[in-house]
Amino acid sequence: MSTSHQRGVGRRGSAPALALLALVLALLPGLRAQPAGAVPDPAAAGRPARMVLRGRPGALRPIELAVIRAGGRVRRELPIIDGVAATLSPAQLAEVRATGAVLGATPDARPARFENVSGVDTLSTEPWRADRDPGSLYSIERQLEIPAMWRTTTGKGVGVALIDTGIVPVNGLREPGKVVQGPDLSLEAGVPGLRNLDGFGHGTHMAGIIAGRDDGTLPEDYTKRNRFVGIAPDARLVNVKVGASDGSVDVSQVIAGLDWVLAHRADPGLNIRVVNLSFGTDGTQPYEVDPLAFAAERLWRAGVVVVVAAGNAGQQTATLANPATDPYVLAVGADGTYDANGNRLYVTSFTNAGNRWRAPDIVAPGVSVVGLRDPGSYVDELYPGGRVGDAGQRFFRGSGTSQAAAITSGVVALLLQRYPQLTPDGVKAVLRSSAQPLTDATGKPLGRHQQGFGAIQPRQALARLGAPGGFRPAAQTWTPATGSGSLEAARGSSHLAIAGELLAGEVTVFGTPFDPAAWDTAPWDAASFGGGAFDAATGAWTGQAWNGDPATTAAAAEPGWTGSHWTGSDWTGSHWADSSWTGSHWTNDDWSGSHWTGVAWP
Repeated sequence: MSTSHQRGVGRRGSAPALALLALVLALLPGLRAQPAGAVPDPAAAGRPARMVLRGRPGALRPIELAVIRAGGRVRRELPIIDGVAATLSPAQLAEVRATGAVLGATPDARPARFENVSGVDTLSTEPWRADRDPGSLYSIERQLEIPAMWRTTTGKGVGVALIDTGIVPVNGLREPGKVVQGPDLSLEAGVPGLRNLDGFGHGTHMAGIIAGRDDGTLPEDYTKRNRFVGIAPDARLVNVKVGASDGSVDVSQVIAGLDWVLAHRADPGLNIRVVNLSFGTDGTQPYEVDPLAFAAERLWRAGVVVVVAAGNAGQQTATLANPATDPYVLAVGADGTYDANGNRLYVTSFTNAGNRWRAPDIVAPGVSVVGLRDPGSYVDELYPGGRVGDAGQRFFRGSGTSQAAAITSGVVALLLQRYPQLTPDGVKAVLRSSAQPLTDATGKPLGRHQQGFGAIQPRQALARLGAPGGFRPAAQTWTPATGSGSLEAARGSSHLAIAGELLAGEVTVFGTPFDPAAWDTAPWDAASFGGGAFDAATGAWTGQAWNGDPATTAAAAEPGWTGSHWTGSDWTGSHWADSSWTGSHWTNDDWSGSHWTGVAWP
């Protein structure tokens, strides 16, 4: 079945301030600017005061954006009242009320309730405990029955390539062999002290969810409350950095990262069977010709499960983010884990809705997920309210289809260790057939365009595979992508600005022309990389520098970059040092009680 009618997701514009305003307006259709009811004066002297804002149904995100736009500070999301706790001056409060989204505003008589001081959870004065936080991995793993799966499979021997903003070696990601350094394809590759490292905070968060494991944790400790353990704690992470410390990235870098994985997936000591791609653009062309979709699909056909975030543009959209638009890959939306009675919640409002041609395949937990904190990173400094945990506040809370994709990538690693003969189509088939269909708040079944086949049920998927006849033939027969379209159309509205000039048109970030004809005719199992290999004994790469020039070897020090598609004599990292980010295509919108604005991670 062809999906030629698909188009890219209509996401926000380029300049952050304008994007914020546009999103607020877009999210408030039909809401008239009107008084929100009797509101006490929060600060007679005009000083900022802590307030609790109660919103109209579905208005939590618009209120948060309005607070940020007014210059206030969001202290905590309060989903139960569709509102937030915030610090606002009287003028800022008036500006937020003018949006019409606020039903009531009252002074916060217990400011410590929302204060995130060291060792105190943001919702309680009691010390933070993983077993009392529904968003902790400890809780999510029990909701998904992951500990029961660890008796037979922990992801050992399976490589998960993380194409993201890099990984920092915090506790949980620093044991020998846990993280293998792939190439740094970001704008910081030539910057000393930044290569491979995550200055943004997104990649480290995803890495911990997928396969984190506290230092010195033994298998018998995986179920302990005081240990941080990811979904697949014994899986290997392959760090493919494409995003810089401000989240900046061009679609050509992501394509190059996928291309690199294709070339090196079977190198000794790697065994890359899964790619986590919490990324998406608002591309404007069908998947059949889109270069980004083609790059992801090539990996899929080569035996690698490509897990892609569906996007966070919300249920008001009717198209997934690109390359989740490609029907071959595994597209993941976010659900709200479980309620107080143990019932699976409905799909989050920020998950992209699909259409009859393409919808999310499944949904997975993606609300207030507690992962590893990257101290001093962009999001850590911008949103300190997201810090949670013990006295060191070593964890960070985030929501989005990124987190849902990371949980799913970990689950896929578990399945592939136990049943390595599974094909990507087989993995997708068993996850969809074992998923739990969801309902809305009234009990009415949700449409397929919202939830796909439903909420992921990892243990049920494993049980199906172990049952007689569990390995049923599975083969998708969609129209294959060709990659013959436009690189610029794959970008959508997101662009890097180089010295004030947008990187646009059919040229890669590496300064080379993009040739769709050559891309289209390349063998399915070939790639643009060559001249390098991973040495499992030393944990190092061998090969030439990016362009074969010995002068750049010290800065790049990665496998050979000798293919005709990506070679560029200008690429040293410093060439792009004055770049700025004007787009939004990592598909994260929600992070620690605020939003990703002007960045591109789901």
